[in-house]
Amino acid sequence: MKFLILTLFTFTLFGCSDPMNTKITKENYKKVLEGVRKNTDEKTYEKVQAIVKLAEFAKLGGKDPIDFLEGKSFNEHLNYFKHKAEEEQVRLKQEELKALQVAKAAEDKIKERSQYLKTLSWIKKKSKDKYGFNKKVVVGIHMQNMKNKDIDAFEGTIYIYDKLNNQLAKLGVKSTDVIKAGSKSNLTWVFPTIDFSNNMKEVYETSPGSLKFRFEPSKILLKNGTEI
Repeated sequence: MKFLILTLFTFTLFGCSDPMNTKITKENYKKVLEGVRKNTDEKTYEKVQAIVKLAEFAKLGGKDPIDFLEGKSFNEHLNYFKHKAEEEQVRLKQEELKALQVAKAAEDKIKERSQYLKTLSWIKKKSKDKYGFNKKVVVGIHMQNMKNKDIDAFEGTIYIYDKLNNQLAKLGVKSTDVIKAGSKSNLTWVFPTIDFSNNMKEVYETSPGSLKFRFEPSKILLKNGTEI
């Protein structure tokens, strides 16, 4: 009678245990995996299969996949990867927030610089030698220093778009001409049409009225030495 009760107790304890919580060993691995297949839903089994496939990569290092699995239950493995995924989500959100903060700071800086230099009008002209070769694009800005401080030099980027707002060119420019406080200045730059980074040939051929221009200052040096 005692033997029967002990046998029944052992069957109840081990026969009804959740295979997802069973510690994996080399000896019970196949049995546990089969128990998971029979006693869990399809979604859980798919997750377990993913862990098994991940363990297969241990072969690349000359190890047995069971070395990756043993000592923990499948639930412990799932919780581990769930925790790692949550950590990765937190990291990505932090990086996203940091990128937004950097972008906002850069945007604020651009707005600050734009308060110094106001673009009044643009010109775009064609330039070529007497033989019709060596074609170049002349781009000019009529701008005004809006502050009561002299600007000693500046650099920035000229963006050129077509009618459909497709970007044709992104051109780095700089000037060391002093622009007195409140004064206006006409500045021009010359660009070759042979440019693998920009579509300057289209800029050259397109009439100025069909182009859109934008200037974004990236650095302004005031006469007093202040850099903005």
